[in-house]
Amino acid sequence: MAMRTEVKQHYGRTPNYIGGESVASASEVLLDIENPATGEIIGEVPLSTPREVDEAVGAAVAAFPE
Repeated sequence: MAMRTEVKQHYGRTPNYIGGESVASASEVLLDIENPATGEIIGEVPLSTPREVDEAVGAAVAAFPE
């Protein structure tokens, strides 16, 4: 596996991934993503709403039927 020579300085706001699609969160509460090597903030993720979590769980359950 080749290492990337360039590293983005900031990845921006990461959307939710629900049912195979990127979906923007309705939440305005964000959690910083920190580079553990430098402590630098390199992105942010939303703290998803209960409804978004329910949708994600439902999609995951549907993806793996018994």
